[in-house]
Amino acid sequence: RRNDTTSRPTECYVATNHNKLLVNGDPNVPQDGITLFKVMIKDAKWEVQKNEEGVPLRDESGKVIRMFKVFDRERSEESTRRFLRSPKPWRIIKKMEQDQKKLNERFMLDYNGAELAIAPSHVAPEDNAEYRVCIKQNCDEDDPDADKDKNRWYVVTLTKTHAIPFATIASAIQGRGGNTEEISMVVNVLLKSLAIFSGMISLVPTSSVVVFPLAEQKHYTLREAANKRKFLLSGVNQSAVFSEQEGAFVQTDSIVVWADKEYFQIGSGDTVKVFDDQNNTIAGVRIRVDGGPITDMITRSEVVEALSKLTFNVCYHIKKPSGREEDMLKNGKTQDHIAEMRRRVFKNRSLTSDKDEASMSKGQKVVWSCHDHAFDYNGGRITVVDYYQEKYGIKIQYPHMPLLNLGGAWYPVEFVYQAFGKTKDANDDDMVKGALQHYDSIAGTKLIDDVR
Repeated sequence: RRNDTTSRPTECYVATNHNKLLVNGDPNVPQDGITLFKVMIKDAKWEVQKNEEGVPLRDESGKVIRMFKVFDRERSEESTRRFLRSPKPWRIIKKMEQDQKKLNERFMLDYNGAELAIAPSHVAPEDNAEYRVCIKQNCDEDDPDADKDKNRWYVVTLTKTHAIPFATIASAIQGRGGNTEEISMVVNVLLKSLAIFSGMISLVPTSSVVVFPLAEQKHYTLREAANKRKFLLSGVNQSAVFSEQEGAFVQTDSIVVWADKEYFQIGSGDTVKVFDDQNNTIAGVRIRVDGGPITDMITRSEVVEALSKLTFNVCYHIKKPSGREEDMLKNGKTQDHIAEMRRRVFKNRSLTSDKDEASMSKGQKVVWSCHDHAFDYNGGRITVVDYYQEKYGIKIQYPHMPLLNLGGAWYPVEFVYQAFGKTKDANDDDMVKGALQHYDSIAGTKLIDDVR
C-alpha cells in the first residue's frame, strides 16, 4: 500500500489453480510438510465364482456372484517399461483422485508418472492405503467411443516412505542448505503434475518433458504439415534448481518433438484410413493394385515397417439384423440409437504377431490377402471374408488386401484407421535442421517483434 502508516498484512494467501499456497503461515492449517509415497499399481478384475463343475454361483436373487481379484504377480522389466511409457499410469492416478474427491474434497495427490507421489501431510492419504480404480482399457474416459470399450480394473497402493517438513523446504528455497536433491525431486513432481493438470501431455514417465495440448497446436501443426511429411510439436522441459547463493528457481527450456504426417491424427472427428484406395497407399507406402494381393517383397517390407510405427483404431458397421430391432423400436429406441449399437469400435491397437498356437498364421503380423487366413467356426473352417459376410452381413470390399493382427485379432485393412502417434525415427538430417530453424524462429526478441 502507498500509505506508509498502514501496517503490513500478517497473512498472505496465493490462489492457484492447483493448491492453496500459504505465505507467513495460517494457524488453522497444520504446517507439517510434504509426505512422499511409493506408488504401486497392480492389475485386478472381477472374477465370476464357480462351483466344482464350472457352473457360475448365484445369490438368492439369482445374480451371478463375483469376487474382486488382485494379481500379485510382478510385471517383467520390459512389461513395466512399456506400462510406464504409456498414458495408463497417469489415467489411473487421475481417475483415482477424481473418485476420492467425491468422498473427500480435501484429497490431494501429485504424481510423477512412475513410482513417486507427494501430498501435503495434513491431507495425505493413509499409509498403505489401497484404492480400486476402473478405467477404459484402450481409450480415455472422455473419448466419444468410451462406452464401446471394455473396463479395466487396477489396485493402487500408496506406501508412505517419509515426510519433509516445510521448514526444510523453506531453508533450501532460501539457499540455507538442506537436502536439495530430495527437495528438487519433490518440486519436479509438483511441476510435472501441474503441467498434466493444465492439459499438457507427458512423453516419458519420469522426465520433466511435456508438450502443449494438441488442440492448441492444431493451427501450427496444419501449417507446418502442409508441404512436409514430418513436423514439430512444441513443449517445455522444466526442472527445479537450487543454489546456495540465490535460493531456488525453475529452469524452463523450450523443446520440440517430431510427429509424422502419415502417422498423425488430431481430434476425434479426423479419421485417416490406413488403406487409401484413391492414392493406392497403405500407411503412406505406395502399392500396386491389380486385383491381387501384394507380392513384391520390398513393398511388403516397407508396408510392415510403416505399420509398425502406427497406433490404430478399428471401426466397422454390422449390416445383418439381430432380430431385436423391432422390440427396441417399440421400447422407444431411435433408428440412430440402433445404428450406433451396430457400430463396432476398438481403440488404440498396435501391430503384433499372432501368438495363437492353433492359428494357421502363427508368428505373422500381416497376412497379405483376406482369403489366406481361416479358422474354426460353427464346426467347420471359414475365411475372414466369409466370416464377416456370414456373421455380420458385411461384404469385404477389398478381399485381396492385407489382414492386420492388432492386439491378437485379425482385421481387414479397410476397417483400420490411424490413431495419434509420435514418430519413432526423429533423427534424420532434415529433422535436425527443422528443429534448429524452429529455435531460430523463437530466439531473442523475434516473438515480441511478431506481436508488434
